[in-house]
Amino acid sequence: MKKIFIFFLFLAFLSFLKPVFAYSQNKAGINIAANHHELEKAAEIVGPGGWVVIMACPSDGDKIASFIASHPQINVVVRGHFAGNTPNADLAKSWAATLASIPSTNKIYFVPWNEPNQAGTADYATPEEVVGFVSDLTLNFQQTMGSSWKNKVILLSPMMNQTHYNFSDYVHQIRAVKSSFFGQFDGIAFSLYDLCDTPLTCDSKYLNPLKIEEVLGEMGATGKPIFGIEAGTAGNNFYWKMAPSAGSPLFQFVDSYLDRSPGSVKMFAIPSYDLAGEVGHSWSLFDPPDVANLLRSAPDGGTTSASGVSQNITMKKCPGRNYTFYENSESECIECGGSGYSLLSCLPLSGEEYGEEYSKETLKISETVGYQNDCTTVNFTGKLSASNVSIPFARNLNLFFIGPYMDNLAARVAKQNPNPIKDYGVIEKIASVELQDDLRLKFLSEITNGHPTRYSGFNIQGVGANELASRFKSIDKKRKERRRLTENEEIFLKKIWPQVPLFANEETDGEIIFEGSGISGSIKTSIPEVYRLDKVTQLIAQMLGLKNNHVAGEQVINPQVLAKDCEKTPNLPKIVSDKETLSGPSDPVCTDNNLQENPQEIIEGERTYDHSDFDTRNMGGCEGKPPNGCCGTGGKCLPKGDLAIPGVCSAGECDCKSCDSEDFCYSGSHYPGCEVPKPEKTFDIDISIKNRVPFLKRISENTVGPNGIFRIFVPLNEDSSSANRIISHAFREVAGESKASLEMDNFQVKSAVGVEIDPESSQDLITLLFHKLGTVFNAKNLVAGMELWPFGQGGTVANPDPFSPAVSDITNFETLFETIGNTIGVPPKILAAIMQIESPSTYNLTAEQINTYSQPEVIMPGCGPNECSATGPMQMTTGIDRNGSPSCSECCWKGKCLTECPNQWSVYGQGNPCNLADNITAAAKKLKHDSGATSMDWTREQVYEAAYHYYGNCTVAYERLGNRTYCEFVWWYYTAR
Repeated sequence: MKKIFIFFLFLAFLSFLKPVFAYSQNKAGINIAANHHELEKAAEIVGPGGWVVIMACPSDGDKIASFIASHPQINVVVRGHFAGNTPNADLAKSWAATLASIPSTNKIYFVPWNEPNQAGTADYATPEEVVGFVSDLTLNFQQTMGSSWKNKVILLSPMMNQTHYNFSDYVHQIRAVKSSFFGQFDGIAFSLYDLCDTPLTCDSKYLNPLKIEEVLGEMGATGKPIFGIEAGTAGNNFYWKMAPSAGSPLFQFVDSYLDRSPGSVKMFAIPSYDLAGEVGHSWSLFDPPDVANLLRSAPDGGTTSASGVSQNITMKKCPGRNYTFYENSESECIECGGSGYSLLSCLPLSGEEYGEEYSKETLKISETVGYQNDCTTVNFTGKLSASNVSIPFARNLNLFFIGPYMDNLAARVAKQNPNPIKDYGVIEKIASVELQDDLRLKFLSEITNGHPTRYSGFNIQGVGANELASRFKSIDKKRKERRRLTENEEIFLKKIWPQVPLFANEETDGEIIFEGSGISGSIKTSIPEVYRLDKVTQLIAQMLGLKNNHVAGEQVINPQVLAKDCEKTPNLPKIVSDKETLSGPSDPVCTDNNLQENPQEIIEGERTYDHSDFDTRNMGGCEGKPPNGCCGTGGKCLPKGDLAIPGVCSAGECDCKSCDSEDFCYSGSHYPGCEVPKPEKTFDIDISIKNRVPFLKRISENTVGPNGIFRIFVPLNEDSSSANRIISHAFREVAGESKASLEMDNFQVKSAVGVEIDPESSQDLITLLFHKLGTVFNAKNLVAGMELWPFGQGGTVANPDPFSPAVSDITNFETLFETIGNTIGVPPKILAAIMQIESPSTYNLTAEQINTYSQPEVIMPGCGPNECSATGPMQMTTGIDRNGSPSCSECCWKGKCLTECPNQWSVYGQGNPCNLADNITAAAKKLKHDSGATSMDWTREQVYEAAYHYYGNCTVAYERLGNRTYCEFVWWYYTAR
């Protein structure tokens, strides 16, 4: 017995000596794809030993390095391939240099290709292409890091989609090219989607991730570790069809898979984003936080230590980067993901026809100046920097005109049956095929003209811009000559050519200009979205026969005045905007230092003062002073009386000619020369802020101008003053608004006199206005039917008297309405009336339920959007309908159906639309905005304005509202109760 015990003890000892690949025990992962702004949030949730999956290019190397340095306890998985771009030898070389150079105490997990087996999609690649690229990659790893490259990199297989119909055939084909292909990797990457009707219950090894180990055999990879780079529920339970709440299939999947997944599964990552083209990129893993909390609760794990490798990097470093390289052109330095902008995308194209708007605030500088003589000159320079700048509505408008797939045409091409109504933008619906082909050719020509562009290196499945244009021209010539096309040419026209964009999305040069008395400066900006928005609106205007082919830009005035010969610097009045504004969905604007002509001295002043600018000081009495000596404030001493001593004004009086004082003069008409200034004075200077953005003038003229696009579709209705009022309201001048942080520092005074420059605040939040973008957005919504159609669905009236709910049912609601209404500026009865119409059954909530569902992050059970995307007790529209679609195609009225869901929540909402307080607050903000009211005492016209824009119709009477229209009911409820 003792011998047997010793034998097993010896075996256990041997097992400790056996090499073991040290993987983490924490399987919780989040896949952020190219949403790099979510890196920190994902890391906080998955915790030590957790996993963050990022889609990136080699040019994102510095961003990856920074994340690794600040989160050494996190396992980082890099997906090194973007759909639609075929990896090649150049990409292999770049990735080798980037991964070799990034300092990391842990090994970096690397996935070389995304789902190449998905035939018919932009990810697809031939087996030969995939085998060839992996061979290039490992060869470059060896050349760059030496034979010990695996001390730095854990190479995973291309991410395979085992649920795809092509999976088994593809695996067979790829192994025919190289039988040991999958055996060469340190782990096998899968998209572990669960397609079972009930999570993790079906018998199929392809559809049930619990059985994923059974798939390894046919891949020749038995025993390999498994990495679920993407995971979640799919099919009828696709994760984006329901918010990640505790009752969702996704929650059930994660809860079970954390405990029950096979031991060979080392991690699985839930996407934090929508898959391309599924529901308009609005789904978020983080809201509500139920699934995220499951991932957060996973046990802590470890990481796999890396050891040093040699570096043989022959590529050149990108400017300003440490871990990003290029071979031939700096265009290779363009970043792929995240909200940041790369070096090159911060080099804007020149714009034209600028729209300009002043801010609602001014900057203030406190300038303390010492008096020197009758001509005091102050010179200074300072540094201004802006951050968190964004442009509102521009991308949303582009989505309307160009379509929801404008930045991912490959995803639309991959769809089996694209819907021409919801999958295409305005331009494709009205432009001829020939015109669209011309636009694609112009795009290809434009991006190859030598300008540093975000499209440098543009290709589709390995075919570059020049070759794409050449192939199309050749095929088009054959079509026009009525010659038969080959199968490959047909495939090119159906699968490749439609992926070429109609318009480029380059940044264009803008400027934030600062104007003050003798002060000038500016911050250069690089604005996204407006370039192609200008192109598409101008083209549509021309197609419709409008005459807005040229609109004169606004003149820019340089206010700086240089002082000479004591010419005082004129005081410029401060200019602030009184425009109505609207904030909404926005995109970041680049303000990188490399845009500045002189980033250290971008604000300067030269101001000249004379004695009249300084306060006069009291010089005291006349005792002991000579005649005409200065006294008081601006007076002169005059001898007086018998005691006057020649040459001395010992008993004289201070004379100001019109002074009432017997002894001293402090006011009145002063003698020149005796206005003795105080030694110093502090001047408060207002600096006006003007936002100058290219193309906005022409965009507004081509859309909401007198002959603009949107005007054509909403002619004035002579029979309806109400309709005219609505149209006028939508077309009123409204500027787009966004906030930005501005910092003033590093002031350098060049004056000979004592001067101190003190910004009122080292960092101010300023409002930037964008010329008429709010008007364009409002008019677009009106034309698209988003504000003209009734979205209020109401509920089943539980109370037999819907106009007189029992007091006990609304006591706590009264408090809630008063709190929110008084804060926002909306009469509480208006809020009560809206909820009475939209969801009267909500009044049945108990006091305890009202309190609970008003707490932060608590949501009402069973709350969700209807067919028109309306959600919550006030039926706020949220952009996604009950089917998880952004189209709201089931939302129909009078025979017309929507093609795009309205989304008032994106403009007015904060928090969760299914939270009682958040929902009512958002509704209050919209009602307040639309009413135009400035007090709590609303007129009938203001109530009607608010109610009409909330519902969209005030002509139809409803029996359940006492045969009143929507507006009539709200007014009745407000005044009669």
